[in-house]
Amino acid sequence: VMPDGATVTLLGLSSNGFSKVRYSGAEGWAYSIYLGTGDEVPTGDTATVIDGALNLRASASTSAAVVT
Repeated sequence: VMPDGATVTLLGLSSNGFSKVRYSGAEGWAYSIYLGTGDEVPTGDTATVIDGALNLRASASTSAAVVT
């Protein structure tokens, strides 16, 4: 789980409303609307987790396993 305010690295892929990110050395997928970059769709090198904690998932689905 990525805490509110955490900075993630955007890896340039998106699918099904999720963005591929790296956080604390782990790669996974985060729901894009909870990543703040000033754009509706996260772009650039980094984003900030907004609006509470956010799960880092193994694939671009809310049913995917949470990466620990």
